[in-house]
Amino acid sequence: MKLPTAVMVSPGGPAHVMLTDRQAEHIPGCNMAFWKWALTEIGGFDPIFHQAGDDVDLCWRLQQARHRIGFSPAAFVWHHRRSTIRAYLKQQHGYGEAEALLVLKGRLGLLLFDQTGRLLGKRLLEAGGDCVGVDLPPGEFHALVVLEPDSILFEAKAGPYRPVGAGEQADWAPREGEPGVADYLAWMRAQFD
Repeated sequence: MKLPTAVMVSPGGPAHVMLTDRQAEHIPGCNMAFWKWALTEIGGFDPIFHQAGDDVDLCWRLQQARHRIGFSPAAFVWHHRRSTIRAYLKQQHGYGEAEALLVLKGRLGLLLFDQTGRLLGKRLLEAGGDCVGVDLPPGEFHALVVLEPDSILFEAKAGPYRPVGAGEQADWAPREGEPGVADYLAWMRAQFD
């Protein structure tokens, strides 16, 4: 396999999420540049992130501090490419390992349900804890409960993106805005008291 081919099939390709044509919600770390004063103001990169998520966390914290993330599609960033497949694979080691849910910061509770809504199990997911992430088989009904403010979850699904289809939403759980949502959320939180 030639190096350009290895690059094209590797996980973790950079992607940006846009709010407008010129303003981003977040941008990939390999294509970002910031004023030093802005990074200093928010404390720079969070060292809890070792492989991924540091760029998204940084962008979100900048926005929480009322800064905007500008985007220029004509900008050019010159990247140092690895010259051998071995060097490239060493760089890529660890990219794309999170197949489903990975807590990057904070604590979340994971609830697993059967097709009827019966609780099958629960798991505490905690950055730096005993369980930081899980792989879930396709079609498994699950819910997440935020147990610590400012928690960050990375969720990876097979692409490309497609909206949830008919029969893929749990008909036994209330939808946002429906009566019973507050009670259902309180019940979910109580599973981790």
